[in-house]
Amino acid sequence: MAFGSSDLAESGQQHVREYLAFLRRKREAIVSEVAAEFKELKETRLLDETYTIDEVGTLLDGLLDAVRASLRRELVEVSHSAALLLVQVLEQLDAPGAPGTASIDLDIPRTEDGDLLRAMATFENDAASGGRAALAVRAHVGKPIARALPTIGGTARDLDSAKESAAVSAERAMKLQAQLTAVLKDKSALGEQLEAERRKREDADAKLAEARAKAGGSATAHGGAAAMADEMRSKLLAATKERDSARAELAALREKGTAVAAGPAITAELERARQEASELAAKLHASEAALNGRLETSAPFKNVRTMLAKKNALVKTLRDQLEAAGISTGDIDAAAED
Repeated sequence: MAFGSSDLAESGQQHVREYLAFLRRKREAIVSEVAAEFKELKETRLLDETYTIDEVGTLLDGLLDAVRASLRRELVEVSHSAALLLVQVLEQLDAPGAPGTASIDLDIPRTEDGDLLRAMATFENDAASGGRAALAVRAHVGKPIARALPTIGGTARDLDSAKESAAVSAERAMKLQAQLTAVLKDKSALGEQLEAERRKREDADAKLAEARAKAGGSATAHGGAAAMADEMRSKLLAATKERDSARAELAALREKGTAVAAGPAITAELERARQEASELAAKLHASEAALNGRLETSAPFKNVRTMLAKKNALVKTLRDQLEAAGISTGDIDAAAED
């Protein structure tokens, strides 16, 4: 490696600066082209919330093909531009009237020298910022290895193309790996959400079954209370019939008393019958009132009424919980009617 100032004149170094600026614009164009491919994929293909692994693979394969085609096209164009620039230099040296008998030796392998490439990067950055620093290394030292120029040039271009393709592929693989990792994380999160929703659904079904069971128990208790009330109503109806029968007998006795001539014995009998009928009617009224009072104030009736109130409140609470969980109570009503 020959460090120190380059033998290239200032005018030549200015040409190098201009050519580096040209290559910088080409690089930015390539980056913009690749970014446009990603943007197009995002805006035209990424429309759903979730994708399967096969769908993601298809999207990435399509993006890979598009980026590969764009890079190959731009890199080939840059290579051809560099070759045209070299042709311009050679044509000027071979032109009639060119000064002296200068010859050019091309040392293609030195174009991949790491120190030279870093020195050229420093020179480019200085030129891009408006500096005028001289090139700090010599790009050519001595004669190249004795090889045919076309063969060396073709091999170097193929090698450069292969290295660039490998670098692009490695970078693309890293990006695809990152995207795949993100997709797998999203899939895992979605699975956890589905599992949580499934557990919520199972809890809601369990509460629904419990509500149906409690509703069945409430109906049984209500049926027992109804049977007790029916029995009391039957007793009351029997007492009412006895009262009506006594009243009918009393009316018959009254009619009989007015139809027959009143004698002392008949009058006494009639009075006694009236008194018995009056006492019987009073007893019937008292029995009816006592029966109604016992029915309303009896401990079983109160217990049944309290239990029904609690069951109704529980059923209302369960209905509210089911509605809050997004489950309609229409199915419960239909099942209860069946």
